[in-house]
Formats: sequence, structure tokens, C-alpha cells
Amino acid sequence: MDLRTKKSITFLRAGMTALILSNLAHLSLRWTHGAGENFIDFTQGFFLAIAIGLLFLSMRSPRATG
Repeated sequence: MDLRTKKSITFLRAGMTALILSNLAHLSLRWTHGAGENFIDFTQGFFLAIAIGLLFLSMRSPRATG
């Protein structure tokens, strides 16, 4: 396993974590009424954007040459 493959796995794990945090931010809107709806929408959108970017970077692995 070379360094780029390890980097792709790291990006994949970080992207999936950000995706989970985005979904938890969405669910927290139902659970709590103290936080403003705009703040929760911002948090969900922020983590979703981070997840999309990291998952895109994880797919950019080099092709095997041989």
C-alpha cells in the first residue's frame, strides 16, 4: 500500500465522518428547539460541503501503470 492509497483512505474516512456530522446536525433540529434554525442549516451545509470535497478527493487515486 503506497502513500497515495493511504491518503485516499484518510480522505474517505474524513469525508464519511463529515457526512455523519451533517446528518446529526439535521437530526438535532428535531431534538432541540433552543438552537436557531439558521444555525443548524448552516452547520448541516458546512459539513455537507466538507464531506463532498473530501469524498471527491478520495476518488482521485492514481491509476496503476504497468
